[in-house]
Amino acid sequence: MITPPTLQRRQGGTTLIIALIFLVILTLFAVSGVNTGISNLRTANNAQMIVEAEYAAQQQVEQLLNTVSNFVNA
Repeated sequence: MITPPTLQRRQGGTTLIIALIFLVILTLFAVSGVNTGISNLRTANNAQMIVEAEYAAQQQVEQLLNTVSNFVNA
């Protein structure tokens, strides 16, 4: 027969193990969330860089057209 102090000690160990398992699970969720956030930031940054590159290219085309237009009209 198990005496009450031994039973209480066993339950305390089980509680500790369950708490540690939950802590590991929550840590994995947190790490996953941070990784997802970083990935989303990289995606948004890449999209912004693409738009800025398109604007820069369009500006160069317009400058070239103005230069050619001024040359032809002169």
